[in-house]
Amino acid sequence: MPSATPLISEHVSYIIHCYIDSDQHRKTHSSKQNGPRIGLIATVGQGSPNCAGSQTGNSQRLDIFYHLDSTGQSLRPGQLLELRPLPDVVPPEEAALMAKWCPDGVARFGHRIICQKLEPLALARELEVECVRRELFPDRITRYAVVFGCRHLADIVKHVRWQFFYDGDSARRSRIWKIHGAAVFRADMNVFKEYCGDDTAAAHAYWSQRETKKPLIEYLLRPPVRVLEEVAGA
Repeated sequence: MPSATPLISEHVSYIIHCYIDSDQHRKTHSSKQNGPRIGLIATVGQGSPNCAGSQTGNSQRLDIFYHLDSTGQSLRPGQLLELRPLPDVVPPEEAALMAKWCPDGVARFGHRIICQKLEPLALARELEVECVRRELFPDRITRYAVVFGCRHLADIVKHVRWQFFYDGDSARRSRIWKIHGAAVFRADMNVFKEYCGDDTAAAHAYWSQRETKKPLIEYLLRPPVRVLEEVAGA
């Protein structure tokens, strides 16, 4: 079996190129976009190179959310979801640059992106979403360093699950957990359906916080996030 290192290197090099290019060609994003907006829960640091963004001094309020465990890795009550170091698969020269941007590490989702554990279409989408964020919305927290959640259990049961699994998939791969953490950003997931086939437009709408006619709101929670209990999918 061929080594995955060249693919990993290609992926990281692409992200590095996006970061360097956006630093040299930073564009100003107008707030006068079409469509209603969903206000930020909290403001994060302007232009921070840190993947996790930066606090402005006021602590975010801890609250209850529901999280879909789409990784197939069992969570457990009381578990603390924290940032983790960059995976060892990243070549040393590129790891040094990524460590500069993500000094506190990445979340489980970011780890899976770097290790290419996502399906090809999902991986391509996340690459574009991150590059658009870095170029036009550097004040937003990266999806590489967050835990995802929804306010309402029904949102995951009725709408989010189908995006990851077919009806015949094992229930253990789509377990839902109640979690406790601080949300720093929220956006409408359904922009990726509305702009299906155009990841750039979808990413721009997502970070602009534009709403579709039937929004499905997801929250980006800054680690650490506490796992409370399983509520569905056991």
